[in-house]
Amino acid sequence: LFRSNGYSSVFHTRLLDELNLWPSTYGANWGGATGGVIETRSRWDRPDGVRGSVNLNLVMGGAELRVPIGDKVVLRASGRRSYLDAFSRDDEQYTIFPIFWDYFARAEYLGSDQEHWGVMAFGAGDKYRRFSSEPETLVGWEQETNPQLDYDQHYHVAGLVQHERWGRTRADGVFAFVDYQQSTSMDAAEQRLHEQTLQLREDLVTAPNDAFSLAYGLEAKGSRTTLLARTEQAWPELSREATLLARGVEADEDVLRATGGVYAEGRVELGPIRLVPGLRLGYDTLTTIPTLDPRLLARWEISPDTHLRAGAGIYSQYPTIEQLSDDVGDPGAGPARANQVAVGFDHAIAGRWEVGVDAWAKSMEGLFVTELDGTVTSGVEGKAWGVELVSRYRIRDRFFTSVAFSFGHATRGGEVFDYDQPWAGNVLASWNFAPTWNAGIRYRVSAGLPYTPIEDGLYLGATDTYAPVYGERNSARYVTYMKFDGHVEKELYTRFAKITLYTELWYVPAFSNEMYLTYRYD
Repeated sequence: LFRSNGYSSVFHTRLLDELNLWPSTYGANWGGATGGVIETRSRWDRPDGVRGSVNLNLVMGGAELRVPIGDKVVLRASGRRSYLDAFSRDDEQYTIFPIFWDYFARAEYLGSDQEHWGVMAFGAGDKYRRFSSEPETLVGWEQETNPQLDYDQHYHVAGLVQHERWGRTRADGVFAFVDYQQSTSMDAAEQRLHEQTLQLREDLVTAPNDAFSLAYGLEAKGSRTTLLARTEQAWPELSREATLLARGVEADEDVLRATGGVYAEGRVELGPIRLVPGLRLGYDTLTTIPTLDPRLLARWEISPDTHLRAGAGIYSQYPTIEQLSDDVGDPGAGPARANQVAVGFDHAIAGRWEVGVDAWAKSMEGLFVTELDGTVTSGVEGKAWGVELVSRYRIRDRFFTSVAFSFGHATRGGEVFDYDQPWAGNVLASWNFAPTWNAGIRYRVSAGLPYTPIEDGLYLGATDTYAPVYGERNSARYVTYMKFDGHVEKELYTRFAKITLYTELWYVPAFSNEMYLTYRYD
């Protein structure tokens, strides 16, 4: 959903119609994950004429276009690209500044509100060239031998989309081909991953009456993955781009794989109570281990303004190709499994102020952990829990504010998890203070992520390099992270177009802007 540099999403915002985050205890229609699921849905509206937009900021530019053809056909397209690489050529770290791009195109047949079909293609990518080590941490002779690496990650998708209704049955389906490539290369080492996948998904809902409906469906994936890594030493400074090179291990894999799943869940309305029992069956040709995941969701409408939610279930996730590799993983590993439970409470006051609290917990088994020496351990157990408090206030379409605070803890194998975040807070507000003016602010603050400190270095005469001597795993943390965002925009209308002028301010205090640590040999 987001690029590797985290700057923006891979979809133009005007293409998105709906975005849902399911952090835990989601229904049986989603599988293949022990963590959260993000569901995105694109727009299928029919414009009353040719419509388009152009956007430009200090980092990237793009355009979006919608063209109706007759009464039932719409062509929709967008494209964006960053352009800082055209001006930033003397950076100490990057010899080719990060470049990112995305595109989307779809031909749509809109038969009615109950039927639409589409042929689509979209993709996104990132690439850059940088020195493998931070130049400012090296002495003169090291800077002269500091190798450059080229990083490139991109994907392309082509497929068909279908939405139909037959009587009391609704069907949504997609069939797509995905080509994904990632490469990190230097003169002395390289790592390449190429995955080609055919995907099919079909979701159906049959509702014989208003009190009961049955959701059922299937998904299937067939893929071919090639994984290559060659190196004569470990490159720990490449842990962000190439985990195998960072560990100093080689691989040469060419794997065919098929995975799939079927599911069914009932949606039962019992007055103010809604129950959703579900069951999901999965299978993978590499592990040859089937999974059976029962789940149960419930919602109680205590009053029109007060709701109580609860859910519990088992969730399974098959290992990746790299994790099952004969060279660098555990070919005998099975799927990871998580037992999850969650409860939530929402209450609205006078239709304007909403307050809510959510709590969740899960225990996991069959996880993979990369040890400090680069080896991979499978079958690891883990635990995680969290609580989130949310308050929202709205005055029609003029003013909106939200305050959220969460805290939790996560471990793997009894040690702090790499992405454990004990607490985080978020405050935002948006105000339409005039018919064509809007202002918004946001403040984010969170505990820094953990890391394993390096306490010493060991000289290796055979390779003329230094190997790190690590301290206790994840025993240190980066500083507390804070970020302020401000946004003001003005809409201008002409006979043929609407022009939106805006300015944004991002501010991250220097004392809270640790991204990663670097070390000198001494």
